[in-house]
Amino acid sequence: MGPQDKPTFYLYGIGYSPKQLSLGTVVYGNYAVPDARFFSFPQLSDQEVADTNVVTSQAVSGCFTNASDRKYGFGIEALDPAKVSLGVTQSKSKVITAKSGRRVTLNQPETFFLERVVTNDSIRKILGIWLTTATSMYILKTATLQKPRIYCVTGIYELTDVVAKTNDASSLNLAASVSDTVMGAATGVPIGATIGPFADGKTMEANLTMAGPAIWAARFHRLSVAFLRMSTKGDTTLPPTTTIKLYPDVTFVHGVRKSEAETNTTEQIAWPKNIEKDGENLLAANAVTVTISEPEELSDDGEDNIEGKVDNYWTKFTTAESRIAKGINVAEAAKKAKVAKTVS
Repeated sequence: MGPQDKPTFYLYGIGYSPKQLSLGTVVYGNYAVPDARFFSFPQLSDQEVADTNVVTSQAVSGCFTNASDRKYGFGIEALDPAKVSLGVTQSKSKVITAKSGRRVTLNQPETFFLERVVTNDSIRKILGIWLTTATSMYILKTATLQKPRIYCVTGIYELTDVVAKTNDASSLNLAASVSDTVMGAATGVPIGATIGPFADGKTMEANLTMAGPAIWAARFHRLSVAFLRMSTKGDTTLPPTTTIKLYPDVTFVHGVRKSEAETNTTEQIAWPKNIEKDGENLLAANAVTVTISEPEELSDDGEDNIEGKVDNYWTKFTTAESRIAKGINVAEAAKKAKVAKTVS
């Protein structure tokens, strides 16, 4: 059995590939749906995992369930079927058993993030794209600016030979539709697979099995982002590792970002309380600083409280994101062509 954890782990209704939800992976938007928008960090080697200065790794097995029945509730706890009845367990939305596995957590999440994650060129690039998109002219004009939520994976439950009962329809749909490269191989509805027996001698019928290994729970820290309008004089002394420059905003054909104008001072731009009134102030940002902190749970009605508005936001976000990425590719290609011409 594994220990009962602090409520910063989120238990999934499906197992994800260890290559996807590795320590250091960044997730944008919603930790409960990590495959919607994410960028994986290179997996730690076995030698690094064995280094107790970097991580704490311990073997786990047995039965686990979600500590909270809230939609986005943090918390995973070990369950001894021999001590509880089937009736008590049936109230849980997720119940899984694993023959073996490991719980791996970073000992110093902030240090790992600052020294390993945010110094990775690919991570810096995707963070720059996401944060440029979040404050782009296109989002401002076609949707509603939303304060970016970005999370970093700082702990995992990697489990093998899992039998699960989940009431999460989206997890079951994912198991039936997603390739093995994205998540562990799932067999869908198993024949005769059960969880238990419980204290009353009864068993629970499972609806998903996965051979694994797969990530069934992840611990997250949230990125704390401060938007800046940096001096164009180049005399800013902010830490280079935690400061990420935003990309040129090429999302909107009419007008330019205010940040394209020269400025002699560096100032922080607070996220406006009234987006409709003061949202354009964010367009002056040309850089961000990032750190990490303990996350807050999303509210159950957090993203779903305004029908149609959330879907519209992410549709517009995807459009703006692709335009920014295309602009970066064009600029990089032009730079390479110029270097090649100079060399020749």
